[in-house]
Amino acid sequence: QSFLGKAGVMRSRLLAYFQLVQQLSARKIPLRIVHCGTITGHSETGEYEYSPTLASLFETLWSGQLKFLPGDDEGWMPGVSSDFATAFLARLPQHAPDRSISYWLYDRRGLPLSEVITNAARDLGLAVPSRRISAQVMKVMEWTGVLRRMGLETAARRLTRKRFDCSLEVDMAAEMGLVWPERRIAMRNAADFFLRSKGVDPASIRRPPIEQRAPLPEKKSKPLVSLPRGF
Repeated sequence: QSFLGKAGVMRSRLLAYFQLVQQLSARKIPLRIVHCGTITGHSETGEYEYSPTLASLFETLWSGQLKFLPGDDEGWMPGVSSDFATAFLARLPQHAPDRSISYWLYDRRGLPLSEVITNAARDLGLAVPSRRISAQVMKVMEWTGVLRRMGLETAARRLTRKRFDCSLEVDMAAEMGLVWPERRIAMRNAADFFLRSKGVDPASIRRPPIEQRAPLPEKKSKPLVSLPRGF
């Protein structure tokens, strides 16, 4: 019974992953694996049934439980829209090299989690949390189960300060003719989807217009982290 718990599910996935890699490598069959970031819903319709992290964020804000901004301005959660991930996976067999390789699919223009929460609150017509807590305090909240009760445990675990080198995925997407969705507009669409699920007309919500601005530049003093590609 314990093996089938949350930790057990992850262990079984890792076991299946390593067994698959070993068996295909032994038979010299090329394997392409795509590791997706947090799925953040459809960029145009806002639909996010398969994004529990995004659903938890909206629910926690809507219920008034989230009264703080987590982390600092560098902590962010790698994510990718469901429609972009689907299109990438569908086109991959025609573009991937004839060898085993891993891809890491996420939008490197991602905003800090604190800014994502700020935007989400405004999109829902709610007050933006005014307090900020450090990453150390978040760890304590995770250990004590506070984040789990708020539905934010997964988001906290996926929070990182690192920026990764995903130039291979960017070039591959361009070769496929794919355009990365505008993250801010995708979040607004997801908020609209949530509001409609609550029986609220998004047009009735007073909120500021979306500011069109360049994504945060990657700091030159902090080199990009290379990602494993082979097996």
